Amino acid sequence: MCARRLSQVARVWRPDGIDDALRVWLPAPPGRARSIYLERSGANYTDREVALLSLLRPQLIRARQAAERRRAAAPPLLTPREAEVLAWIGAGKTNREISQLLFISPFTVRQHVENIFQKLGVQTRAAAVAALTGLGGGDRREVASPRVPIADFGTPPSPGSPDQS
Repeated sequence: MCARRLSQVARVWRPDGIDDALRVWLPAPPGRARSIYLERSGANYTDREVALLSLLRPQLIRARQAAERRRAAAPPLLTPREAEVLAWIGAGKTNREISQLLFISPFTVRQHVENIFQKLGVQTRAAAVAALTGLGGGDRREVASPRVPIADFGTPPSPGSPDQS
């Protein structure tokens, strides 16, 4: 639940002025770790502070779950077509190639790209892909795309497949 005085404090962080550390572990999906880590210099955490943090753990879990529910209930950031265009951008396709794959004009692709940039608050194709793959450092939001899942940028649907529109 709450780990106290990690061994790294003495060996690694004490030279940087960190005297004590606490970590509260929170539920996470398989293969991932989620924790809140606190550091202190000048004094160690008291037993009372450790107990208080342990008592706060259920509240922190509930707050995290509430945030996940709000995020899931939020409307999709991109339309399905914008998500499809972004998936092709992630696969390295040009606007002209995307227009041929989706049977739309290059001007329409450009409009979709401009909308994507505006919605994601980015200015380049690479930044748009990074923003939705978690490489951009910002808040990752899912898109509304039944045909091209955002996590599968490397393998967009092949041209002429039944799920192409």
